[in-house]
Amino acid sequence: MYNFIFWVLYKANINDGNFTAKFQATIIVLFALYIHLVFVWLIVQSLFVQMFTSFNLDYLKSKETQVVIIALSAFLIYKYYNANRIQRIVNKYSENESYDVLDKLKVGLLIFIPLISIILILGNQPK
Repeated sequence: MYNFIFWVLYKANINDGNFTAKFQATIIVLFALYIHLVFVWLIVQSLFVQMFTSFNLDYLKSKETQVVIIALSAFLIYKYYNANRIQRIVNKYSENESYDVLDKLKVGLLIFIPLISIILILGNQPK
């Protein structure tokens, strides 16, 4: 799924240059990964409420900690998509599918449906 997201965004931005296309696709993959992890966390937390009452993540609320985590994650994802991996992804999806608006719509749905669900879940939680 994340390789598909990477491919769609890489193909959309390849005319801007290889570095720009790779960087922009990496940032969106990071955003999608973050959204999916938060979505899964909220689902698990809502299913097992009593297990998470003593689980404290207050140290993650520090802006410095968040910046370090995001920067490190972006760097690792950027390094994960090396030239060989990008070539394999491009070859894989270029053979099976043609790049069109439906691919962009799929990526949008993969990101925004969990995002909207997160907003709805958090909006219904007691404060």
